[in-house]
Amino acid sequence: MEQKREVNPVRLEMRYALEDDFQQAITTGNRKKVEALLEYRLKMFPNPDCCPQDPATDKLRSCKNKMVSIETIFRLGARRGGVPALALYSMSSRYAVMIEESTSVQFLYQKIFSQMALEYVDLVLDLSVTGYSQAIQQVIVYICSHISEDLSLDQLSLVHRVNAAHLSRKFKQETGMTLNSYINNQRIGLAKLYLENGQHDLYDMAGRLGFSNPDYFGKVFKKITGMTLTQYARNVRIRQSSK
Repeated sequence: MEQKREVNPVRLEMRYALEDDFQQAITTGNRKKVEALLEYRLKMFPNPDCCPQDPATDKLRSCKNKMVSIETIFRLGARRGGVPALALYSMSSRYAVMIEESTSVQFLYQKIFSQMALEYVDLVLDLSVTGYSQAIQQVIVYICSHISEDLSLDQLSLVHRVNAAHLSRKFKQETGMTLNSYINNQRIGLAKLYLENGQHDLYDMAGRLGFSNPDYFGKVFKKITGMTLTQYARNVRIRQSSK
């Protein structure tokens, strides 16, 4: 007869409350709060809680399922924080692969959990649109949804039926960046996510990100990240192979 697992309702409530706290901290882009919650989590719950009575293989599967649920909580928090869907999709897809390919419960419980929490809160800090006026929010959402298309100032002003000079001035005033700088930063941010996902075809990536010239794409990537595409991809491989 299968032994029924005992559930401590107090600790269960604490775990669920902690998940709520993580989601709220991510939504508000509060990185310091996320860091503090990570420390608190390991102090209060130092050991994985995914079916401790199961055999090792079942425990790993259970922990993978748990991390998928956690990733959903974090992703929803980032979405509520104003992160465009395309960026969330790219990051979520990468973590789905990382979780499934993990071979260690401890790696999932400590490394993957912490990395997801920090990357999602950083995504809010980098890409959130909630602090801008409705007009600029609409422009940003359009940019992120049409990242592979012509995103010149003239095209954006035509789509949003606004004077080009006014749009340029208002965008810089609210975001602190020129339209071109913002677009390039979004494109390179997605390029980094593609590289993390194992996509390394320069020509394909350039086209998907709206760069007609792959060489120019490489120059913009190095200007923003401080590394060439090859250097960044090598660092990704080294980091992933050490897991």
